[in-house]
Amino acid sequence: MNTDGCNDICEIEEGYYCLHATKGRDKCHEVCGDGIMLGSFSCDDGNLLDNDGCSKECKIEECWTCDGLSPTTCSIDPINTIGITNATMADDQSNVTIYFNNSVIL
Repeated sequence: MNTDGCNDICEIEEGYYCLHATKGRDKCHEVCGDGIMLGSFSCDDGNLLDNDGCSKECKIEECWTCDGLSPTTCSIDPINTIGITNATMADDQSNVTIYFNNSVIL
C-alpha cells in the first residue's frame, strides 16, 4: 500500500477515489464516510451524518472527542460542557447563543 490512493500496479487503494487526469498522474483523495482513517481527516465514523461527533465533512464536532480509529468512535467530551457561539452586537443589542452538552439548571 502506497497511501497515495494508487498502488504499485496502478489500482485504486481501499479508502480512496481517484479523478482521471488528462495530463500526468490521476489525482486521488481519501473517501469521507467509509469508516477508513488514512490521515486526511480528523475522524471517519462510516457515515455522512452530522451531530454524532464526526461531521459529514469528517471533522470532529464541538463538544465531542473521537478515538481516531477505523471506524472512528466519538463520545461527548465531558470537559467541554459549555460554549458560546454567534456572539453579535447590533443596534445596542447583544445576542449570544450558549450551548451545553449536559443538563443545566439556570
